[in-house]
Amino acid sequence: MRIRCALLVLAFATGLASQDLSEPEGTPDIGDPCCVAGGIPRTLDQMLERRGIDLTRQALLDALLDPRAVVRSLAAQKLAHDGQSDSIPAIAAALSAEKAVGTREIMAYALASLGDRRGIPELRDMCTAKFSASLRMTAATDMLSLHDEECVDDFLDLLRSVRDSSSLQNVSRDGFVQVGLIDLEVLPPEHPSEHQSEEIRELAASCLASKSRDLRMAASRALGKFGDAVSARELDKALATEQDQAVRAKMLEDLQRIKNR
Repeated sequence: MRIRCALLVLAFATGLASQDLSEPEGTPDIGDPCCVAGGIPRTLDQMLERRGIDLTRQALLDALLDPRAVVRSLAAQKLAHDGQSDSIPAIAAALSAEKAVGTREIMAYALASLGDRRGIPELRDMCTAKFSASLRMTAATDMLSLHDEECVDDFLDLLRSVRDSSSLQNVSRDGFVQVGLIDLEVLPPEHPSEHQSEEIRELAASCLASKSRDLRMAASRALGKFGDAVSARELDKALATEQDQAVRAKMLEDLQRIKNR
């Protein structure tokens, strides 16, 4: 199920200005009781049923035109999740008429995941700086999940911009970059261009001294996968001051990964 709960939690943790991390209209809301049960996201089936939507194919097709953007989003996700390729014309028609940007992203991904390339240009466009940070991240990581790497440069630009933002609370900024570094791990290590690899290494190395334990772990993992000799020295330096034993163990493991290459 394609509900990016880590990103949703980060988005609703703050509503701060210049980098808009709030979720676009049409995205299932992490604060909605339909989305969370005991801290664990409900299934698509449960979220649809709680909103009065039957799970039959025809009901889901009808739900693509529901007045509620979140229902339209969930219906598209459900049809794609179930591999309903015969729903492609209906999803494409719904996408062409859709106004809510979050729902447009979800419908575009649903189309692409069902094998219809018409979703790709939509996702590619949503990676660019004219959209909010949360939407750009979602579109870029969806592109990566489709094994399409056209948005990698946009994604790296976004992560650097969020990292360097002075208008965001540290917890939101660090959490956003952490999720981004983890999402980049789907890239095979030989796929990024040399420039992109350098950008990933610079971004990760700059996070080794973060106050966020989780971000330091994510940075170490990224260097373990994409790092070079300079990255090894950065990890060595970080180890000299790292106090958290779990982070130290991860850094040592990732340092060894670099040395073994």
